[in-house]
Amino acid sequence: MTGEYFLSAYVSAVGPGSLYWQRHDQCVALWRREGERVELIRYWELERISGLKHHVWPFFTEERRTLLFEALVRTEGLTMADISGIWGLPDAGDSGKIRQLAHDARTSVHSIGHLFSCLLLDSRVFREETIVALAIDGGPDFVLEDRVPAYWYSGAVVRNGEVHIRPVESPGLLYTAAVMVFGQEPGTLMAATSLCSCRAEIPALSQSAIDELTFYGARDNGWATATRVMTTALDEAGQLLAANVIGTCGDRRLTSDEHVRTAVMWRVQQIAEHIAVRNIQRLAAEFDVDTRSAYLGMSGGSALNCPTNSRLLDEFGFRGLLCPPCANDGGQALGIGLAGFYADGVLPTAEFVFPGPYLGPREIEFEQAWHAYAAAIADISEFSGDRFVADLERGPVAWVDGASEIGPRALGHRSLLADPRRQASKDRLNEIKDRQWWRPVAPIVLEDKVAQWFDGDRRSPYMLEVFRVAAAKRDMVPAITHLDGTARLQSLTEADDPRLFAAVAAFAEHTGVPMVCNTSLNAKGEPVVQTASEAIAFCLAKGVPVLYLNGKRIELTAAAIEAPVAGPRPRRADLFAGQERARDELWRDLGESGIGVELMALIARAPQLAAALGSDRARLKLRALADRTIGSDPAWHAYIDHLQSTFGPGGTFEGCFVEGGTTEDTLMPLVSDRMQQHTR
Repeated sequence: MTGEYFLSAYVSAVGPGSLYWQRHDQCVALWRREGERVELIRYWELERISGLKHHVWPFFTEERRTLLFEALVRTEGLTMADISGIWGLPDAGDSGKIRQLAHDARTSVHSIGHLFSCLLLDSRVFREETIVALAIDGGPDFVLEDRVPAYWYSGAVVRNGEVHIRPVESPGLLYTAAVMVFGQEPGTLMAATSLCSCRAEIPALSQSAIDELTFYGARDNGWATATRVMTTALDEAGQLLAANVIGTCGDRRLTSDEHVRTAVMWRVQQIAEHIAVRNIQRLAAEFDVDTRSAYLGMSGGSALNCPTNSRLLDEFGFRGLLCPPCANDGGQALGIGLAGFYADGVLPTAEFVFPGPYLGPREIEFEQAWHAYAAAIADISEFSGDRFVADLERGPVAWVDGASEIGPRALGHRSLLADPRRQASKDRLNEIKDRQWWRPVAPIVLEDKVAQWFDGDRRSPYMLEVFRVAAAKRDMVPAITHLDGTARLQSLTEADDPRLFAAVAAFAEHTGVPMVCNTSLNAKGEPVVQTASEAIAFCLAKGVPVLYLNGKRIELTAAAIEAPVAGPRPRRADLFAGQERARDELWRDLGESGIGVELMALIARAPQLAAALGSDRARLKLRALADRTIGSDPAWHAYIDHLQSTFGPGGTFEGCFVEGGTTEDTLMPLVSDRMQQHTR
């Protein structure tokens, strides 16, 4: 391999910083620069390697972090001696120019990472077109910050290669507060907005109340504001339920809690869209942009909000959407790398085009799977379109092919596929994935047929928009039609993926329906599977009888072996476990310096305080500040307990895996309980 190689890494700090700041959804990208061309070679989401959903486990020493980097680049035939630079590390590497870029823009480094992950998906578009972009999420991680920036989120206008970055507001603060209040993932809360028709007036979320607020971050104390709004809204919705104003509509299977959640989250979604529209209006007005001739750029966790993306595209008439499939923090390594090339003056002059989502590890490891599960493999045959259709008509099948996809919004290489014509398909998929009965299932649709089945014909390769299912077609595809009549589709061409295209085309030819149900290949609380062994174990545990693997049809039977236990478990523990001694030494040294867990939690929110720990007097003042903060924020108690039990002495990497998920999964309901107790 020729050229110059670089890494961009969104991983934990080492040393004391590994205890102050935890990054979730850690990831690493490998880049090659050759002349005037930049290529993204490989992308690793650590959760796929470790098995730890939203991987948050730190590297406590530089040695262990370097071991990970060495293991990753070795799969591409490289060593760390081949790497010319690393961006994204707070304590090493070449992130100074990225930090300066954020400082000059008066925003967080975290937001710059998100922003450039959409701005530079295509360097030609950056150089020659106009882009209006938003990088909005729940908030920054502060790992690369010297102090808390006043503005946490950024927007930008790019015109012919000249970029103007401005602070913007983020609805992600409200969604993050909702996650804490309800104890559920953002995706579940987004799906809950259309469960029923509970549309009562909730004073805390009224338009007049929200119009008096802003959500910029530290400047307007956005987290405290969002938390106050959401806890008040929950209390008000509870009163409406008691008065029978809400809770009497929709499916009888809906619980009282689900009615409350829908009433609150429907209004939160309206506010989220309102804030996003307000951001675009301000940017377009300041720079006199005709949005009909511009592209919309979106990134950050809020870019996973499909209704918001679709509203912006429709209302402003943008030419198209620039958004990576890894718009969440799992895409930070992408944005950090692109920002690094931009800050170094390489981009946008050099050519770069995002190559598509199939950038994950290529290793299927079928030989290992064969040795482990030979007794469970009843038959192996070549792919046949007719056989594939027959399999889907009997029930869901697993589909594994080549390098895995990156991010939560591109599927097709690690998927569960099913027949969209039967409601039973959706029910069975939600049963396999241990999800609520009402959770929607997305379709993967032949792109040239989208306009015939949906109201809209935009290319949608990453499930980042909602399309209304054509009224005349809804009864034909009940499994992919959400309760509000929409679907979050992934469009597919033969160039995108020839093998998957052939499968969907065979189904279309046989049934007249040019789509199949398409959901991720993982159980509740675990990352998407990576290897053949993991895929077979999943199928056996969940009763999925057929696996399509790299063009082969594998029929499975659990009769000859004991079926594996479903659920999260460590995958490559050797890269992450065994750090307890180094971790315990850090805790001991910090404890002897008078820095307890309360101060660690405070520094996590205020990185500038790390430099003020040099004297006993300063530490006493900071401990008093920590006590006051803890007293005013009920979520802090849960976070401190979690920090100590998971990352403190006695905690282990293996201990992060608990029944039904991970310790990160248990944190959300714990915080929710504390916050709801605080409101009563």
